[in-house]
Formats: sequence, structure tokens, C-alpha cells
Amino acid sequence: MRKFFATIMFCAMLLAGCGGGSNSPEDAGHVAVFFVSGHDTLFDGNSSKSYLQTTAGPDVVTALKSAGYSVETHYYADHQDVVDGYGGFNQLVSDLKFFRKGDKTKVVVIAHSHGGVWAHAAITQASQLTVDLLVDLDVSSYGWTFVAHDTLAIGGDPRNKYQGRYDVEDVVPNNVQTALEVRSGDHPPLIGIFLYEEYDEERNIRPDGSTARLEKYLSSTNHTEVHQASGTTMKYVNQWLINRLGGR
Repeated sequence: MRKFFATIMFCAMLLAGCGGGSNSPEDAGHVAVFFVSGHDTLFDGNSSKSYLQTTAGPDVVTALKSAGYSVETHYYADHQDVVDGYGGFNQLVSDLKFFRKGDKTKVVVIAHSHGGVWAHAAITQASQLTVDLLVDLDVSSYGWTFVAHDTLAIGGDPRNKYQGRYDVEDVVPNNVQTALEVRSGDHPPLIGIFLYEEYDEERNIRPDGSTARLEKYLSSTNHTEVHQASGTTMKYVNQWLINRLGGR
């Protein structure tokens, strides 16, 4: 009998030592996160640098790794071409089109401000790729013409493109499984205040007008806070990502 129990204990220890338990990081899988930054200054014609790699990016990576996922990151700037070593819209489209998901790989796209216009347009063009989760951080096309963005690549002016009301960043493509729309309730300076326009003034919809698998969160903070590392908004976003990915 002693030999039987000893054998059982040895097998249990062996399984635990080999990572056979449910808390093994290998159980969670792999996540590829595409971060698309917005404009880093207000109303100028200069190319904007990617900034999410120093704000929301590391915060998301830390959260996902703590939940047992391995993580790869891709960062893009608010431009059509390469800026300061970071690809713009063209690179984002190419990367999404040619990305190959592994058996346990999840694809997440996180965009802020003008980055939401580029992200939604790119996901639409990369229709063969299933994007598991999309996070819109106060995405907006406000001031799009002021910063001299090229609209040809995204099919024209992104504003009021659908039903004369919804912008490109307000419509979640069908190849996105689940999306979270974070709205700060913040107003752009000057014009936005006088016109009572918020950065993200419309709730997201699907191309058919439905709201299937579209979730929302009102941060009641401001346009910058929503992407700041360790801010109240990112804490919510990180937990949402883990919950929707099925992590612990």
C-alpha cells in the first residue's frame, strides 16, 4: 500500500514539475497585438510619430504576459508611409494581409484617435484575416483634413461615410469578432467645445447597422488619459482583453 501511495505522489509531483497544471503559461497561447497611434500634436502638417509603444503598449504586454500569454507587438504611426522607423497605413495593411495565425494565436488591434481611422480601414482591406479583438481608444477623424492626411488609400474622406452620419472609425468590419469602444467624453479644443462635438461622438456599429459583439466603456476622463500606462482606462482595457481572450 505504501508503494502505491508513493507512486501516486511521485506521478503528481512529476506532472506539476512539468507544467501539467492549469496555470501553465503554455496553456494561454500567443497574442499578436497591432497598435496604431493617432496624431501626436494638434492641427499641423508634420508627420506624427508612433507613441503607443511608450504608453499603452508596454502596459498591455505586461498584463497579457501576467495572464500566461506570449506576446508579439507591431506599432504604426498616424501616416500613410514610414515615420521615424514605424510603418504607417500601407505597412499596417500589408502586415495584416500577410499575417498567418498559429493554432493558438489571437490577433488584437488597439488604436487611438486618428489611429482608429487607419485601423478600421486596414482591417476592412485585410478581409481574409480574423481579428479576434479590436479596442478603439477614443478614436476620431476630427481634424483629419487639417493634418493633410491622404484619403485616397482609405477610399475617400472618412467623415460621415456611412448613412451620412457614421465615420470610418465608427464602423467595425465583419472580420472583427469582438470590439470594445472606449469613449472619453472629451471635446477637441476650441471648435469641438463650441459645437459640443466629442472626439468619438457616435457609438460603433457593424456595416449592417447592428451592434453585435460591440461593447462600450465611457471613461469620463480625457483624450490623452485613455492610452496612458497604468491609467484607470487601461486597467479596464487590460482586464477586458484578458477576459475576452479567455485568460486567467
